Amino acid sequence: MLQQFLYILFISLICCSWGLIPLLLLKRSLWADAVWYRSRAGFIAFLFLLGCMSLGLLCSWLYLFIPLRWTTLLALTGLQLLITVGSGRARIKNLLSSLPASAPLKGLPLLFSITCILLFVLLGCLPTANTDTHIYHLQVVEWASTYRATHGIVNLFPRLGLGSNWLLLIGFFHIPGQQLFFCLNTCLVIWLFVWLFHQWHYHWRNGSQRGLSLFYFLLLAYSLFDWELFRDSASSTSYDLIVTTCMLLLLCCWVECILLDGKAPAASLLFVFIAFSALGFKLSGFFLLILLAYHLFCHRRRLSYLIFAACSFLLIVTPVLVKNYIITGYPLFPLPLTIGNPDWRLPGGMVSLLNNYIVLSNRFLNGPFVNSAAFRELHAVWFGSWFKALGPQHKLIILLSILSFILLFFRKKWLAQHAPFRIFILLLLLLLRPLLKYSLLF
Repeated sequence: MLQQFLYILFISLICCSWGLIPLLLLKRSLWADAVWYRSRAGFIAFLFLLGCMSLGLLCSWLYLFIPLRWTTLLALTGLQLLITVGSGRARIKNLLSSLPASAPLKGLPLLFSITCILLFVLLGCLPTANTDTHIYHLQVVEWASTYRATHGIVNLFPRLGLGSNWLLLIGFFHIPGQQLFFCLNTCLVIWLFVWLFHQWHYHWRNGSQRGLSLFYFLLLAYSLFDWELFRDSASSTSYDLIVTTCMLLLLCCWVECILLDGKAPAASLLFVFIAFSALGFKLSGFFLLILLAYHLFCHRRRLSYLIFAACSFLLIVTPVLVKNYIITGYPLFPLPLTIGNPDWRLPGGMVSLLNNYIVLSNRFLNGPFVNSAAFRELHAVWFGSWFKALGPQHKLIILLSILSFILLFFRKKWLAQHAPFRIFILLLLLLLRPLLKYSLLF
């Protein structure tokens, strides 16, 4: 347990130091950028989350050329701190002096937060219940910390092509001889909880926005109740939570701007960076691009903002596509779309079979199915059995989202304006692939 605490502290310090870069470069004096954190603890949590995204981007580029070793991480972190602190000392002082004053936690809120954090640490010490961790996550982590991206290694085991920047980041933190693979996920769970909790505490203490206080309270309650969010992620190497984290940050920013400022978020550079970072961690996080596209459409007259979004997209997505092409021969693996005819690529039939398995496993959840195209065509109408197998929390969120059609009849302009867009995302997700792990998006 003591080793776990020390490793969590080590990871937190490294990630927070890398979170300074996007915060100093991209934060602006906008209302949208004022809602990212509401307290000093919330600031540290947001810094950690940004650091995970920055390191994920760094890993994706480095992995194309060198193995991801923890000694390299330490050397780069030291160099980065020298440059950041040396060149941005004045901005760091201004940033720290502008941190919002927050009331200290007392009584039940303090007891609840400490209990939850200790619970997450304890969960991180337990054996994982996540099957993917042992099936291929740990293998990807070991490969990343030993070798750079290697042509055709997917032919050894097809799921090696399903790697993520998150698994590369776990490999970056991996110290040989230490079996502490879950600590990065434990850190993510702890700091995401701290961020949500302090957002709730600020609005609860403020008193003027009871609706936002209730919003964050329900997010916390749902996150603690849903198995795949906090509890499963704390003791696994799953990279679904970091994508959900990106989505939550954008969703909370959107909601706060609408309720407090009466309009959609302004042209925030951090908003764009967070949205595209989700793609680096998992390409199926593309649904956030729908929200981002709508956001960019609202600011379509700001050419510089659109150029920044295009450059960010290329910077974050390019190494992911190149890595996929090197390892599998398919840039959008497991989709069977390739460029040319590389001799190291996985046979197309195996790619189609793997993609078919992923789709069917999401449609039939824990139910039996046969991994074949014939079975998929025979069970083309799968919504009924899929919905019946859902947990009560997922059913509730989906039903409430469908009922949000009622918002179309409200007189408030922003309610009617955003309701059709929200329903469009819901229907698109259900039609393409029912990803329950992203159910908060509903």
